[in-house]
Amino acid sequence: MAEKANPPTLKRLRSYDDVFYRGGYELGTTTHGFIFNDEWLMVALDHPSGEVPPANVSLLNSHLLAAFSGGSESSREYLLNLLPNKCRELQLKKGREASAAEASKWLAEFLSLHLDTSCSFSLCILIAGWEESGPSLYKVKGNGRRLEVRGSSAGTGCAAGCSSIIKNMLSDDNKDITVDKAKEWAKKTLCMSVYHAHECGECVSVYYVGRPGVELVVSNENIMKLQKRYLREVGRKWEDLRKYNKARALGMGLELRKASAS
Repeated sequence: MAEKANPPTLKRLRSYDDVFYRGGYELGTTTHGFIFNDEWLMVALDHPSGEVPPANVSLLNSHLLAAFSGGSESSREYLLNLLPNKCRELQLKKGREASAAEASKWLAEFLSLHLDTSCSFSLCILIAGWEESGPSLYKVKGNGRRLEVRGSSAGTGCAAGCSSIIKNMLSDDNKDITVDKAKEWAKKTLCMSVYHAHECGECVSVYYVGRPGVELVVSNENIMKLQKRYLREVGRKWEDLRKYNKARALGMGLELRKASAS
């Protein structure tokens, strides 16, 4: 019956094309999702202080979650209630838990049917899941566009988040990465990508999605305190590099003088 109800109209903030291809931007709290080692995922998001669990996250089943960015409050609440109900219907019908592919496909079709597809909306949902074939991650936009991704970002920190995610996921340093290291990296990436964001919550939380299921591994850590810590770390690295380059230049100068004297 919930499907037949008229969904609330999303507020049209502006028309934009996909942030990856047209240099656009998105609105709403920021969410990052990324697959590691082809075995598990991390989903990081910012939200208001004191929300446990965050209000913009919906646990669809033991191995599947959806994280929402942007959109009006009424539209988020509607979908946060509707999507879990649909996943339960799929489970009863098929005798197994719904997959990320099934949930994201249904959501994309629902949005494209019920919303005006001539205009994009600020709403964006990341759906992360794990099944026997491995982890999967989908990005569903407010106009019904659906993308299967290995790493992606949604919300006001999307542009900075995507570039950081892509850079780090292609790095050899992240092969065979541990869960603890990925958890710290997810937290850091989220905090730094919203540094200049005007729609940022006070706290960051991180979810792990893998064979054991969905687990909240970082809860309500203060973003401002983390940003100060990470910026100090960056500052120390630059200062160490400056000192190293200065010492190296002095050493090369001494070697040149010795060579000319001989």
